[in-house]
Amino acid sequence: MVISAVNGLLKSDERKSLAKLSPAQQLLFVLAKAGFSNVISVSGYTLSDETKKLMDSLDVDLSKAVKIVYRYENDVKEKWHYVELNLSGNMIARFGFRQLEDGSWIVQLL
Repeated sequence: MVISAVNGLLKSDERKSLAKLSPAQQLLFVLAKAGFSNVISVSGYTLSDETKKLMDSLDVDLSKAVKIVYRYENDVKEKWHYVELNLSGNMIARFGFRQLEDGSWIVQLL
């Protein structure tokens, strides 16, 4: 299932530009564009200069594309953020992420 808001928020040429980035860069782009302004790195990756330029050039708001899901881990209910992007053609990127107590992020490419 592709979140319909994503396709409405990302134009075709924007999806192609984003698809050229690595999965880690794609995720950082999504987090930043979704309003997670305190995110500067995920799993050791940081925003490259190319990604920063892309962020400035794309007029896109991904905040509506990020959904909240709850998952049980060791019988504890954890709040996760989830986004699914149709980047180009049949290429769909699925990301799950949540913030830890120390402020860092745990990320899963689903």
